[in-house]
Amino acid sequence: MAARAPALLSNCRITSWQSGDGITFGAVRAIVQDSDSYLWLASDAGLVRFDGFRFATADLVAGPRKLPAKPLRSVYITRDGSLWAPYGNGRGIYRIFNGEVRDVFLTEEITGFVNAMTEDRSGAVWVAHDGGLHRFQANRWELMSLPVASTQRTLRALDVREDRSGTVWVATSRGLFRRAADGGFVKI
Repeated sequence: MAARAPALLSNCRITSWQSGDGITFGAVRAIVQDSDSYLWLASDAGLVRFDGFRFATADLVAGPRKLPAKPLRSVYITRDGSLWAPYGNGRGIYRIFNGEVRDVFLTEEITGFVNAMTEDRSGAVWVAHDGGLHRFQANRWELMSLPVASTQRTLRALDVREDRSGTVWVATSRGLFRRAADGGFVKI
């Protein structure tokens, strides 16, 4: 006897896009959904918004500051509803709130790409990038030190997350690091 598809799946439709509305995405590396139900994609085409019907790269923000039409690997939404779009190669990290670019951070300070972002329970925003790890807390950016061999100048941070106990973990090109009680990082 042949198996039948469950009734719940019979009404579903799956669609895939390699491009949409004239936009060639290339690699799509991250997706977040905001409180208005827009999907935001970090892609080779830059920041892309999907409203459920159309994809857009233009007119994503109001105000005088526009977003670069350059690739990005990460996009993040903090608890206050801010959308963070971190562009690589010194272009900066854009904080968008209520549809307007409010801040541009770390311009010319991150030479590679931002690979991941997270917000910890204290409200600090952590940025893992090709040149290391930054933290934004109390309106101040700090380059966080990860223990590396003396022959290495920097460590490529690939991901950063906080666990249930409040410990920050960083995945790097040279292994895994955990934040210790003293605020420093130890290699696992």
